[in-house]
Amino acid sequence: MMKTDLSIPSQNHDEYWIYTYFQSYQFKQPKHERESGKWLIFDHISEIDDTWKKVEVATIKGLLGPSAKVATAKPNPNAFDPMTKVICVYTEDFNDKLDVDRIAKAIRSLGIENKLIYKLDRDIGRYSKDGFSNLSQEVRYSKKFEEVVAWLTTHSNDKYIRLLNTTKAGKSRYRFQRLDLTKSVFSQKIIRLKKLGFMFEKQSEIVGEEAVFIVERD
Repeated sequence: MMKTDLSIPSQNHDEYWIYTYFQSYQFKQPKHERESGKWLIFDHISEIDDTWKKVEVATIKGLLGPSAKVATAKPNPNAFDPMTKVICVYTEDFNDKLDVDRIAKAIRSLGIENKLIYKLDRDIGRYSKDGFSNLSQEVRYSKKFEEVVAWLTTHSNDKYIRLLNTTKAGKSRYRFQRLDLTKSVFSQKIIRLKKLGFMFEKQSEIVGEEAVFIVERD
């Protein structure tokens, strides 16, 4: 029987979080004077271990912020999807825009293409699933996301992709329908698209060989 490694998120069923720190980090301000927060990286549980390893190593080396943590396989009542886990990459002060930007770029330099969401620590305990809104201070998409959106838009008139609508309350919203992918083939593509920032009308809305998904951003 394989021994469980509690340092691996997908294997840890005992704790909600695994933490890592840059031990030599020097805070610039007292705690009560800084507006701390974190970049959120959401990923499927099948891929969270690899993404976390990149963040963990970079944090320890001092390439990111003072600390980071990752959600484990232990069911968390605050999670909106048991198969989606989150990594929090902390920054000292949201008002230090240069540092916040530096850390976001450092995350990208690790090869992480996931959508990045910045949330302030003062909003801990507030979740959109509970009716709270405007919790994201900043959202960033990767170059890969932009490439996929451009490809979908360019091919929106072919026989496999339909651009269904493009408007919603001042946001850029694209609603696409794929007709050429079976459920078994598309299941892995759903994981890839979700991590980039694509949303699905349901957890995985697939009817026959159709899949409807959405791109939405400010």
